[in-house]
Amino acid sequence: MREDSDWFKHEGSSSQVEGFEEARLAASAVAEECQARPTFTNVDVHACLEFERQGHVGLRSLFAAGEVEGLKQAVVNRFQAEKFKAYTQKMRLFAEDDDDEELRKAAQNCRTEEDAEKLLKTWCEENDAVVPFLQAFNVHRGSSEDSEAIMSFVRDNSMGKIAAELMGVRGTMLYQTSIFYKEAGHGETSWHADLATSPWDTNAMITCWIPLTPIETLDDSPLEFASGSHRDVALPYWYTNEGMEDPSGDPREYDVHNHAPLQLGDCTWHHGWLFHAAPPNLGKQDRIALAVSFVSVDAHVLGSKKLRRRPEREDMESYSEWIGEVTPGSPARHHLLPIIYES
Repeated sequence: MREDSDWFKHEGSSSQVEGFEEARLAASAVAEECQARPTFTNVDVHACLEFERQGHVGLRSLFAAGEVEGLKQAVVNRFQAEKFKAYTQKMRLFAEDDDDEELRKAAQNCRTEEDAEKLLKTWCEENDAVVPFLQAFNVHRGSSEDSEAIMSFVRDNSMGKIAAELMGVRGTMLYQTSIFYKEAGHGETSWHADLATSPWDTNAMITCWIPLTPIETLDDSPLEFASGSHRDVALPYWYTNEGMEDPSGDPREYDVHNHAPLQLGDCTWHHGWLFHAAPPNLGKQDRIALAVSFVSVDAHVLGSKKLRRRPEREDMESYSEWIGEVTPGSPARHHLLPIIYES
């Protein structure tokens, strides 16, 4: 077992207590506002049972189609604003996976979206690689009209309450929002579990995946889920990341399921430890989705000592703004992690 005591830099200071109180007040204000809004009927017990057993569930017509159309416009606008970061993030991952110092430096020297797009495409052509998707993190943050529209969508639709009911916890914090933009022709998304890329010491994490373009068949790249893999302790305990790349293979033979077709207003929810993937986008249109991730209000961040492994670095841009201001191993309290629902 390898001890890894420096997976992130902790930058606590004398102002941390003041920051904690500020975060508590801000989170309480958000929670009060959310609870004051009309809420849905409790999630059907059969949906809760399916989520508990399988690790995923599809909820049909959870949102009004017209509301999702408005959300789509805000998401597209935010993605366009974050496209440069999406390109450079993808190059960072390719550089780390291939130990390509030249690509890493070139990506750091990019100054425009056009240069970053050209560099990424050139590198992929020269290395026979395919971009699986482009991703933009935390598009609900900020003061722009589009960011506020996305945050309002999360609050107004009682998503935090639904997340709490599916996980069986007393309350939820909003961890992150992510835009997944998979252009026509983009490749497959490999098998992974979200909590492996996150700084959380918890089992209570859930993601709502909201397609903003219709998903009719596998050609449109829906999420695929290895049903029940969230309950398989042996899989991540014994196997390396490479050994977990295909959890549907021998000897486990997981039932791989998707919830297509999905229309505007439909969504899927999956557990943080559930292995999932997505096939290539073989359709004629770009596939756009918004993922909204919640953790329990009682979740702790990872400690800094005696870790078997450290989080994969794919999502580090998502939590880098706050992780250094939270004490390792402590309950997560920060104004960038608002409490969305408490019972």
